[in-house]
Amino acid sequence: MGVFAFGPSVTSIDIEGMAEGMRPSLEMWMNAHIKIIDPQRQTSTKYDPTADTGGTAAEILVLDSGANGAIIQPIRSPSRIDVGGQANGLLGIRFQFKRNATSMQVGTMRGGLLVQVVDGGNAPIPSTWRFGLAEAIDSSLMWDHIYDATLITGG
Repeated sequence: MGVFAFGPSVTSIDIEGMAEGMRPSLEMWMNAHIKIIDPQRQTSTKYDPTADTGGTAAEILVLDSGANGAIIQPIRSPSRIDVGGQANGLLGIRFQFKRNATSMQVGTMRGGLLVQVVDGGNAPIPSTWRFGLAEAIDSSLMWDHIYDATLITGG
């Protein structure tokens, strides 16, 4: 608040322009690959018992960051949780991804989406684990949004 006390009004600051200028410095640290899936929009085929076919569900991919398209920070907990019968200190992840023409609109990110880490980059996380998107948070890194996801399945 003190920054704007004697300076320009908040409405005259080009936040999006500043974000565009700062984004390359963040993206050079991105070395992970994530996929975001919407479990509520999955499509399924009807099971045919005579032919023993169908009955499968296809997940709807909302976003694929691509290789080197995300940065991941593991969130560890001092109280260890049990995942797949093994004690684990990982509670969740915090991540950001590159914004480009093929990615989804940031406004469509919502709780309930699933996050799968294909390649954790500097944060080795098994690709069989899934995380539930909790929320988007504001941060001092104004040039991109930060998302928190909680560990929901491991295996």
